[in-house]
Amino acid sequence: HTRLADCSLLSFAKIVAQLNTNSQLAEYRNHPALLGRVKNFRVKLGFGLHSGWAIEGAIGSELKIDASYLSCNVNTAEHLEAATKHYGVSIMCSDAFVELLAEEFQDEMRLLDNIMLYDKPTKVYTLDLAYMSLPVDESSEHETRNRFKRQGNIRLAVAEKWSESWDAVEVFKSDKQLVLMRERFPQKFFDLFGMGVHNYVAGEWDVAREYLETTVGMLPPETEDAQQAVDGPSKALLDFMQKSQFKAGDKWEGWRTL
Repeated sequence: HTRLADCSLLSFAKIVAQLNTNSQLAEYRNHPALLGRVKNFRVKLGFGLHSGWAIEGAIGSELKIDASYLSCNVNTAEHLEAATKHYGVSIMCSDAFVELLAEEFQDEMRLLDNIMLYDKPTKVYTLDLAYMSLPVDESSEHETRNRFKRQGNIRLAVAEKWSESWDAVEVFKSDKQLVLMRERFPQKFFDLFGMGVHNYVAGEWDVAREYLETTVGMLPPETEDAQQAVDGPSKALLDFMQKSQFKAGDKWEGWRTL
């Protein structure tokens, strides 16, 4: 299960990188019609990672049949994906998923909040990725055109990932794109944010406010022409606490409902 969880996290991190380096997708950033509707438009995807049981079944009609997966765990993953917009992150993971990861990957995860999912308080995490700092890869257009030639190597690539000699953690730490997306986040930022979340959960919102007001604007802009960066998770927690004038109250139990 650890290998599967590690590969899942690594795969989605690489998908985020490819989304933001693909030359064909990058063309949409300058599309007049899209920019007229959405300022600074960019193709984005959010991902929710969770672990649990599910029922697989064929659903449809005589005209079309699809394989579907049904369970509260599937719905939890969907809620996590939807929550990426609330926190301004690309990947959100439940504590059940994070517990399956290798320790080296667990150390890279940032605890964001404690939210109620299906009548159960769930700690949610993210893998921070500064994808806007990635340069566009002009060779990606050529690779897309030849994707059919590469499909014959997919089975070999999958077999390699499951071999004992292949290490997902080593790939994560050595991949140039992932290293570039991660270098924007200093350890001091994680330490301060962690203290903010600790006090937030404990109900010490006045203390949590001090830490999170530091981290919300602590990170440098992802690009040279960008304005001051805002940390989405810090802002989300500050906005939530502000609704109660930064007073947790007697009914606060250390979790909230989105």
